[in-house]
Amino acid sequence: MAQRTQQADQGARLDAALQERSTPADHQAEQAVLGAILLDHEAIWKVRDRIGEASFDQPRHRIIYRACEELTDKQVAVELISLRNHLEEHGLLEQVGGTVALDSLTGVVATAAHVEHHAEIVRRRSLARALIRSCESLAARGYDGDESVEELLADAERQILHIAMGHVTTDFSDFESELQGTLDYIRRLNAGEIAGISTGFEDFDRMTGGLDGGDLLVLAARPSMGKTALALNIAGNHALESEGCVAIFSLEMTKRQLVMRMSMGEAEIDLARLRSAVMGRKEMERLQRAATRLENARIFIDDSGALTVSDIAAKCRRLNREQNLSLVIVDYIQLVQGSRGADRREQQVADISRSLKLLAKDLDVPIVALSQLNR
Repeated sequence: MAQRTQQADQGARLDAALQERSTPADHQAEQAVLGAILLDHEAIWKVRDRIGEASFDQPRHRIIYRACEELTDKQVAVELISLRNHLEEHGLLEQVGGTVALDSLTGVVATAAHVEHHAEIVRRRSLARALIRSCESLAARGYDGDESVEELLADAERQILHIAMGHVTTDFSDFESELQGTLDYIRRLNAGEIAGISTGFEDFDRMTGGLDGGDLLVLAARPSMGKTALALNIAGNHALESEGCVAIFSLEMTKRQLVMRMSMGEAEIDLARLRSAVMGRKEMERLQRAATRLENARIFIDDSGALTVSDIAAKCRRLNREQNLSLVIVDYIQLVQGSRGADRREQQVADISRSLKLLAKDLDVPIVALSQLNR
């Protein structure tokens, strides 16, 4: 009883300490960004790809920044008079503090030279607030106890991933910087070299140049035509010959079934002989040697059922951080859970394929996705 009382007191003190903390925000940096935009209307183009209306903590700052974006979209120069008139036309001038509040923004900074630095501060504070809101929501759901721990963990991973991806910015690459690398790539292909990942099948590699990072290869065939066997051979060849890291998502077979098929394939033993229990001593020795070769291969198998593309993406990103992922295999597309918003299964499969393509591009690794065709 005394222990429970002590734990309750500790929890109450922790809650009180958290409540005393202020929300991560830098209102001066927010003012500096807005002031820079008013001093130089071109400044908004330097920050618009990294912050948005929701990045600002102060409600009036959000209103002002949205007005700046709206003026820019209308190709109207953002300066004090145009901004004041725009806010007044929409009945928002008093909400931001009137003309006096707008005038004060231009006095925060002397020039727009540091607008990107201030925007980065605003972006990071916004990211911290989003993380806090997400954690508070997850904590409340955890206290409710209406959901399983597994569901909460999966949703937590999805939310954190969504926050992280929402704050990734990508700049343009000029043509010149990409040209030399592209020419080198063309030269290797023309010389008969494998520019991408070798599959271990010479004819296939010769026709395709290997599997390139960012590619989504859909391997489609009717049931029992050898799709999984081919994909496992590609995985084994890449892991053993190139010492690559392979993630296999098996939504149909178990881990044991996959390991058995890979081992038998590496030993060049017909699986039917195992099922008929007619394997001899020499075959068992070959199987042991094959198992020894595969033992240290960086092949990671996930046989979880009912996976979504978000689940696959989260696991791939985690494995990429830990092992430098180089190839992903999904067996097979039709068993991946689609989004609830799509009415038809065909639309869901199309969405899944598009999401896998985006994941391949994001990770810069090839994804081989198996697909069942009707008999």
